[in-house]
Amino acid sequence: MSTLIGPLGAMVEVRSPRGPLPVTHTRPTSTVTLLSGLTVAQRAPEAGRSWEWRITAGSPADVAGLIALEQGVYGPPPWRWYDKMAAALNMLPPMVAAAGLGPEPWRHLADDASALAVTGPLVADGARFAASIGPARILTVPVRDGAPDPVPVIEGRPYTAAYWLADASGRIALVWVDADGIEVGRDMSPFGTGRRTVTGTAPAGAAGVLVEIAVGDLTHAAQMRGGHAMTPHDAALTVTGDIDLRVRAGLDRWVTGIQQVVMAKYVGAGDQRGYELVVRQDGRLALSWTADGTNATFHRAESTVPLPVSDGQVTWLRGVLDVDNGASGWTARLYYSTDATPTWVQLGDDITGTGTTAIHPSTAPLYVGTNAVGDAPASGVYHAAQVRNGIGGTLVAAADWTPTGPWVIGDDSSTPARTDSTGRAWALQGDAAIAAEIVPDPDARLTALQLTETPTEIGWHPGMGIPRVVLTRVDEAYRMVSPSMRDQTLTMTEVA
Repeated sequence: MSTLIGPLGAMVEVRSPRGPLPVTHTRPTSTVTLLSGLTVAQRAPEAGRSWEWRITAGSPADVAGLIALEQGVYGPPPWRWYDKMAAALNMLPPMVAAAGLGPEPWRHLADDASALAVTGPLVADGARFAASIGPARILTVPVRDGAPDPVPVIEGRPYTAAYWLADASGRIALVWVDADGIEVGRDMSPFGTGRRTVTGTAPAGAAGVLVEIAVGDLTHAAQMRGGHAMTPHDAALTVTGDIDLRVRAGLDRWVTGIQQVVMAKYVGAGDQRGYELVVRQDGRLALSWTADGTNATFHRAESTVPLPVSDGQVTWLRGVLDVDNGASGWTARLYYSTDATPTWVQLGDDITGTGTTAIHPSTAPLYVGTNAVGDAPASGVYHAAQVRNGIGGTLVAAADWTPTGPWVIGDDSSTPARTDSTGRAWALQGDAAIAAEIVPDPDARLTALQLTETPTEIGWHPGMGIPRVVLTRVDEAYRMVSPSMRDQTLTMTEVA
């Protein structure tokens, strides 16, 4: 029998008349029902597994290979044991293959949790685990101690990843990485529901693979990383009284230590400072304006609490200004919503000022993703931007970079301006471009995640994994069986 063992990217072949025999089998058992209706048993390791490697008819080279490995010639332990049985059934460990057997990457839910369908397997205390990826758009597995943990692969061999997906759409990908974890290629399944499967061949330079899962609604949006969108000045955009600014975006980072401008009709040259919506250094949302275009009449209303969202999470941002609140002052309110159809949640308290105010009728263009001179860009993904004359009032700008708008995937700064529903002509500038994107679905459930060394779709297995192991010689002395054969016993033990 031939097997592979060693560090990622430097695995060595070891031959022996028979493979390691399992010594321990103790496992708590639970069951899980697949979407197909098939019920399977799932066994989780309570402690590290162990195997005995007894070579009674191995060549000197076979024995020497194992001893060299045990002595650290091929790298320090623990090593990865590329078990042929695991490669044929499921190379992912049990806590990844199905939810409920480990803290990563799945989320534990109490029995009364209602946010997600709780369908994971039972565990010892009677609780259940839900196979949910939560708010993240993309989940990469396996994960160990919060970092990606590639599964070892062999160049030129085919591998298949598959999973069952309920209540949502998605896709699955094989992400090939080298020994340092750097991506060297990927293969991706079509987008759809139910069972998603992708098969790919490990390319040159690949030492490991990660399984990337994307779940949610397939859409497209404006990717603004080094670019922005702009519409020229128009009289309709000259709002001097009550105003309502809205942007739907997922910023790469909400807290950066610098201000990020998400929308602005605001330029210092010629004192054309009008209005702008920004995310402050500490993640608070703010609405800024001037009454006459100069810094002397500058006002900024900042939310009293930061945005409670995760990096990359697509979120509606909203700032409204009542220039005359009827009490000899002005009032501003900041809101957010993580729903596609916004359900507005106010960010802290009202912000008020003494004396009524007004907004300067700036003649600057209206920018999204930056301000007029490209400063303080807000890097991320943008779905929509709106300006309303009055709080909840008439739309005077309504950029829509989703499939419901005029933009298509591939549009970029070379694409002629496209007109929104209010007649504003929007242009992409810099490196801004329209690209496919997945909006996460909080009701998505995953089951039966699998990775095998095979190009075929086989029945799901609850996971064997490619364990980390150490070798220990049981017999220190050699027993000469013949000039070409030696007797040697080693114990292989799984480590965390």
